[in-house]
Formats: sequence, structure tokens, C-alpha cells
Amino acid sequence: MEITGDRPSPEPILRPEEPQLPRALERIRELELELAQTKLERVEAECWKQELTHQLHATLAELDTAKNSSWIHKTLSTIKDAATNKKEGESNGPESQEVSLFFVFLTSNHFLGLFKRL
Repeated sequence: MEITGDRPSPEPILRPEEPQLPRALERIRELELELAQTKLERVEAECWKQELTHQLHATLAELDTAKNSSWIHKTLSTIKDAATNKKEGESNGPESQEVSLFFVFLTSNHFLGLFKRL
């Protein structure tokens, strides 16, 4: 160990004449490449996460808009009122059942799923 100034200089781990040096340098290079690949994958994952988050927020905004859409709300309310009035005014005749079934269809998840795709 050589002493320079106040601090001793560290001894090299491998000396240039040692046979393990080329293998050690190769391993260092492999680890550096692996680290770079891992960092790249992490950045790609973060980008994908951001994209999914953006899509989620956009979809939630569309859903909120669709729920608050005046025409669909008015339509569903009108159908509901008509079904309620039919039930109160008449016995369960075939026409009343048709309106009730239509309202059930419009408020079903199947219909809302179709509406969401539009």
C-alpha cells in the first residue's frame, strides 16, 4: 500500500497482470447492460401505467357524462313514469307488462354496456 498525503491509496482489487481481469471486466459489462435493460423496462412500465391511468380517468369522465346526460335521464324517467302510471291505472295486462319489461331492459347492465360502447 502506498501512502500519499494524509490518506493511503487503496490497493487495486485486480492488477493488470492478473488473469481474472478480462473476465471481471466482461462481468462488469454484463451487469451494466442488465442494469440498463432493467431501467428501460421500469420506464416502459411507468409509461404503460400512466397510459392506463389516463384511459381510466377518460372512461370515468365519459361514464359520468353519460349518467348525467339530460336526454337519457329524461328518457329513462319518462319510461319509468309511464310504467308506474300504467301499473297504477290498469291491472297487469299485456301492455303494462311490455312497458315494465322495456324499462327493465333499458336499466339493465346489458343495455348500459351497449350504450357505453356508443
